Amino acid sequence: MRSAAALLALALLAAAPVRAQMPGAVAPGARIRVWLTPLPRKVEGSAVPQQLRGSLVSLTADSITVRIHPQSAPVTLARRGVWRIDVSHGVPSRVESAARAGLGGAVVGAFYAPIIDYDRRYFRNTGEAAWKGAAYGAAYGAALGAIFPRERWRRVRRPAQLTVGAPPAGKGVTVGIRIGM
Repeated sequence: MRSAAALLALALLAAAPVRAQMPGAVAPGARIRVWLTPLPRKVEGSAVPQQLRGSLVSLTADSITVRIHPQSAPVTLARRGVWRIDVSHGVPSRVESAARAGLGGAVVGAFYAPIIDYDRRYFRNTGEAAWKGAAYGAAYGAALGAIFPRERWRRVRRPAQLTVGAPPAGKGVTVGIRIGM
């Protein structure tokens, strides 16, 4: 009996913060990207999940309302039809974008240059290939990052929902966990 009461108290303590966090993960007005649940196709094969981008109007436990264009009516979607939600963190400045892309290009160049030059046709040794590959990759990545800055997205994670109930017989405690959108 004591263990059942302790388990019930623990479950109620764990469920309180989860319920408080559920709907307020993203503020209304934020720019979001919504991925819809892919539907199985019978003729054409599998399809890429559809995306909707716009500003969040409202978010409840059962639905999400998005305004896709400022002059359009809001679109309401059932949460079970939403596969993923991302929130925008804006487009970085050209300098920041160039720095990030340059760093990524340097890593890729340092990794792939020694692999591509396996027969030592262009570089004397692996170290030189990695160093020059990093330099070329950084320059290429920085140029692309400065010309084409990309919007940054972060996935909105919804915590697990914890439900607590008493079984019909009156003995013990039933705990159910639902993870997902």
